[in-house]
Amino acid sequence: MTKGILYDLDGTLLDSYDRIVEGVLETFASFGKPVKREDCRPEVSWEWLCTKRDIDFQRFLQRYNELLMSAEEAIDREIIRPFPDTISTLEAMAEMGIKQAVITRKVREQEAGEMVDRFGLGRFLTGIYVTPASKQQYPDKRSEAADAILDMVPTRGVYIVGDSEPDDVGTGLVLKERLPIEVNVVFLDRWEKGTTKADYLIKEIGELVQVVKDPAYARQHYPKDTGRRMLSGN
Repeated sequence: MTKGILYDLDGTLLDSYDRIVEGVLETFASFGKPVKREDCRPEVSWEWLCTKRDIDFQRFLQRYNELLMSAEEAIDREIIRPFPDTISTLEAMAEMGIKQAVITRKVREQEAGEMVDRFGLGRFLTGIYVTPASKQQYPDKRSEAADAILDMVPTRGVYIVGDSEPDDVGTGLVLKERLPIEVNVVFLDRWEKGTTKADYLIKEIGELVQVVKDPAYARQHYPKDTGRRMLSGN
């Protein structure tokens, strides 16, 4: 039996930060209550920002959907692009016979497939699983993640990889307790938080190859009882 990997899309495989931030800035400005760019970091909840500015979160999401630049335009303007090591990482995993899929949250559900297709990522993936935007900024991805894992069966273990602690790591930790297979949670710390509840902490997606290829090395150098395993020269 083989292993499987579930990737988040935005911030993990694709650099779409500028598009998302511009959409958030424009949306708050449209309510006459602007925010600063630094307020839009991934760990800052949009719902919290709305509460602080007395904006109904459902209205915010609706307006954001209306104002957000289309994925097609953002790709054409190179505002959305793969990270430098995205393709090489997917290729390396495919060469190892590892099943790969994307699980993502989208206001516009069809855009996940459009983004994957435009960058040629689909040839590496067994599926794309989309969680619709909901009342919460961090909706429950568990059902979609479970579906993705079941589609990967038979697997002897799965890695859940993402750059959001409450969203991706939170989903992975719940699945670790509920699924009858080994679940490893990998936090992609692009914002250098330096701490996580995940099993592994990496700085670049390419480091995932080391984690998957040689788990014995990872266990030796980043033991579980530390609460985190740090790559990137640490």
